[in-house]
Amino acid sequence: MNLTYKVLWIDDKPEHIELNKKQLAVRFESLGLDFDVEVGKCSKEYITSRAEELRKYNPLAFILFDCRMGACNGYDLAAELRRKINTDFIYYSSYGTLRELRTNLLEVGVDGAYCLSYDNAFVDNLWDIFMAHIAHDYDIENMRGMVIDEMSDVESWSRAELAKALESCAPELCKEVVESAVHAYEKLKEQTEGFGTNLDSEHFSEFADKFAHVDFEYARRMLQKFHPEFKNEQPIHRLQVLRNKYAHQSAELDKATGVMRLYDVRCKKFTEELTSESFIEVRKLIQQCRKIKQALSS
Repeated sequence: MNLTYKVLWIDDKPEHIELNKKQLAVRFESLGLDFDVEVGKCSKEYITSRAEELRKYNPLAFILFDCRMGACNGYDLAAELRRKINTDFIYYSSYGTLRELRTNLLEVGVDGAYCLSYDNAFVDNLWDIFMAHIAHDYDIENMRGMVIDEMSDVESWSRAELAKALESCAPELCKEVVESAVHAYEKLKEQTEGFGTNLDSEHFSEFADKFAHVDFEYARRMLQKFHPEFKNEQPIHRLQVLRNKYAHQSAELDKATGVMRLYDVRCKKFTEELTSESFIEVRKLIQQCRKIKQALSS
């Protein structure tokens, strides 16, 4: 699960797509997601070609389809694409009633799809469909994987940034940075030596946790000398803390409330409750880290 919500939108009036896209993009941004619209063509040749491509790789959350497109027979094209692609469809029309729209689709063999009227409430109704889909797909397991994957990318990138910084910095600063890392290592060594021969199952996870992120922690501390973005409480550090938390705690869903609770097996207690709002903040945090990477890499 990535942070781009992609749809294929087929309408013979691109200006309508652009107008609706701008309104929806603002709403997606509030959820920490990018809204990516692929504008399709209303022709059988395009439908056949695109369907073949989507069978090989399909990144689409939905396909939106205007069923009345001037000279094109939208219903026949809609049926053609639906038969070839296993993706959720949203059909709409500014003509007639929803009942007539569903009836016309059934006549060409299309059922089980979302149907909307293209009216003043179109964007709001479309958003309700998107929100239901997002709430289903962006759960704790997806967010856990997303955070861990993103942090792995940040770690690799950070090490490369550190190498570049050390190659170009003055010898005095380079020495200071390396000495800082050595000091951090010695401090960690003192902490872990405290376990001594008493390292048992109760303390092993704590011991392992200290080493799980040690390499990146050194890189992050050294990079603080070059970029304030790597300091404590900045987005990259907050993502690092979140990764460690998600990686070492289990999750339990309260089906009655829809709240996800994190359980720390080490202290044997629930530590945090996660809601859909929590995941919005996580997605925004990842977006912030990506912007920092892009800015520092340019």
